[in-house]
Amino acid sequence: MREQIKNCPQCRRTRFRSPRLAPRAPKGIPKSFPSEPGYTCTMNSNRNVKLIPVLRRPRSQWQIPDLKATELLVEQQKNEARAKAFAHGTTPYGREIFRRLLDLAWRRVDEKKSALEAIQEVQEELAKFPELHSEFVLMLSRTVQEDREALGLSSTPEDDPRELEGTSPWGWATVMVLRARLAQKLNDQGAGSASGIGRTRC
Repeated sequence: MREQIKNCPQCRRTRFRSPRLAPRAPKGIPKSFPSEPGYTCTMNSNRNVKLIPVLRRPRSQWQIPDLKATELLVEQQKNEARAKAFAHGTTPYGREIFRRLLDLAWRRVDEKKSALEAIQEVQEELAKFPELHSEFVLMLSRTVQEDREALGLSSTPEDDPRELEGTSPWGWATVMVLRARLAQKLNDQGAGSASGIGRTRC
């Protein structure tokens, strides 16, 4: 065996003082190596291993992170967290209907309709979805809270719909219409973007 190891082209650097110190071959690999030319040693071969080269970037290509990009990323993460908190406890279907109700109130106010007509129309739409009233109360409460925070006013704790749960769909429609009128008035005064009161919330 000592002579066979010497004849192996890939194992020529290995020297053993005696055959007893030679390592045992794993299962599936022959214990002896033929000495004929062209034989490839498989004693230390690694099968199914794909090596990925690591390319070092030159120092000239190093870049300092853009502070504006970092700030935008932080702001995006805050918006995503805020949207996730707003949607907690609601369904996509309920959020879409609520968004359309806010948009309806906005459009009726923008069309210069009277408050009574706008409230009546929004209330009729609210009555079509009795199974979503609990979600409407929750989202409307959160919307009012966010508007108050945007205006620097006191607000109730988040996810606390007690302020609106005792009212009727007529009261919810009234809040939606009055909110739209306040937002459009601030927009006309040039403070709409600064106030943070948007057309919809979801």
